[in-house]
Amino acid sequence: DLVFVEESISATSPLVKAIERLKGIIVREPERQGAALEEWLIAQAAERGGTLTPDAATALASTSDLRSGEVESLRLIGEMEKLLTYANGQPVQAHDVRLLVPEAHVVEIFAFTDALSSRNRLLALRRLHDLRQRDAAFPYLLVMIGRQLRLLLRAQELDAAHIDIPQAASELKLPPGVVRGLLNQARRFHRDELVHALQRIVALDAAFKTGTLAEREDVALDLLVVELTGR
Repeated sequence: DLVFVEESISATSPLVKAIERLKGIIVREPERQGAALEEWLIAQAAERGGTLTPDAATALASTSDLRSGEVESLRLIGEMEKLLTYANGQPVQAHDVRLLVPEAHVVEIFAFTDALSSRNRLLALRRLHDLRQRDAAFPYLLVMIGRQLRLLLRAQELDAAHIDIPQAASELKLPPGVVRGLLNQARRFHRDELVHALQRIVALDAAFKTGTLAEREDVALDLLVVELTGR
């Protein structure tokens, strides 16, 4: 099957017209704003065995830039999972969101990991530079890169098992549109590449915590990005 994933596209686009002529299937991620977005976030938290209070859902939804694309959906889910982990079984409160969700770079981090997963070196380095300009911390960037690599590994496993999109979305607890993009990105990597990169992240984290990092933090991250986008 051939799958195209677009952040946004007009109904009059030549690509859309061509797909329609070929009797292809077009799936659009629903736009979620206001109360609909808050309800979706609460439901997503419940699927993961957690609780997002209405006030927390409002606070988290307010960090959205109102895009309906896959990067924004993935970004919101990632922030929510971080909050659920922090809450440790307790309901997530609005003050937790204000404490843990740095609005200055919440959108940029997922644009960065998306570019990294697409093996777009120039864009990934540019996004990484933007994040550093906004004071994104080295450990935070390592955590988010590691999360994305683990998602890619799991997507490869599901792909190899011929799991369909709805079931894969259920397994990964991500929207189907996000999963389609993730599967396409995962096919660009060999499993060994992802495993090696995760090992590198563990080593960099340990070196950072013990003060034995061999190079500057920015250089270490640049080298990791160059390695991951090498093909």
